[in-house]
Amino acid sequence: MELSLPPQLEDFVRAQARSGRYVDEEDVVRDAIRQMRALVKAAEDPTVVGLVRDAMGIANQAQRDVTNVLQIADRETSVLGEVVGHAASLASAAVDVMRKVPGGRELDRVIRGPVELLTATAERGEVQAKAIRQNLEATAKALGLLTAVLERVSSASRTVNHVIAPQQ
Repeated sequence: MELSLPPQLEDFVRAQARSGRYVDEEDVVRDAIRQMRALVKAAEDPTVVGLVRDAMGIANQAQRDVTNVLQIADRETSVLGEVVGHAASLASAAVDVMRKVPGGRELDRVIRGPVELLTATAERGEVQAKAIRQNLEATAKALGLLTAVLERVSSASRTVNHVIAPQQ
């Protein structure tokens, strides 16, 4: 089967293949058709099973998204930790230099304020990043529980449909 696409869609398909998410342009089109088929099937099958299946897919995608955000939060927490460490090193080095330089006390006062502000800001950011991480971990856990509940509902719904279907 050959098909032609408008230039905008061709560009989109090529960009998706170049992103590394797909093997090639045909893989992009196959995935798009699979997703479309799932949407059409879900629209034709508004049963509890279909709705639960959709909800499970959404919960699983949300859990993957939360995991990605957690990885980003880990990197940001690491950067903030490095900033705090560097600020402390700078402050220590500045104190050493100030002691040796004539008029160093005045210079120490000028430098110490911004360094302390930077350190305090980085420490607050680190605390906030940890709190965000805890919230995201709780969200991921809740999504996992939701997925488990939805799987049980789906199983129960299939059982009920199996029992009811022969009677029709």
